Formats: sequence, structure tokens, C-alpha cells
Amino acid sequence: MVAAMTLAANPAMAAEHIVGEGPGEYRSIQAAIDAANDGDSVLVSQGIWEETIDLRGRSITLAPLDGEVILDAAGRGSVITCVNGEDAG
Repeated sequence: MVAAMTLAANPAMAAEHIVGEGPGEYRSIQAAIDAANDGDSVLVSQGIWEETIDLRGRSITLAPLDGEVILDAAGRGSVITCVNGEDAG
């Protein structure tokens, strides 16, 4: 994913959820999405992430933290699912 996906973010109360391998960081993109609330940002560390993700109706910003991020579903279906009322804002 080279470009950021922004979905109706509300910056006034936004929190950042970092996906990576450091202390206090989420180990998967989906875990960070599950912890996020509307208006939050999920920032993904560079690399290839083999998972499928579901935005679960949340209005969030999903973006790279640093470098290039590649999402690879590894043959398990769609990389990103948006079927619960997500809005591109």
C-alpha cells in the first residue's frame, strides 16, 4: 500500500495505533483496527504484512508509518473488507 487510505477521520480525538515489532506496538494490522475508534489512525511499519483486514465499520485512517507497506492476503480472500458502512468521507 503506497497511498494512505483515509476514511472520515476526526482529528480532534484521534489516537495513533502503531503496527510493528517494537514494545507496545500491535503485532497485526487487524489487532490495531480492532482497538481503534472512529477518527483514530492505524500506522503500519514498513514490510510485507500477510493478513486480511476488516475495517469493521470504523472511520479510521490506515497509512504507512515508514517506508513501503505491502498487504498480502496470501490467497485467503480480499486484502481489505469494507462492508459495514465505512465511508470514504
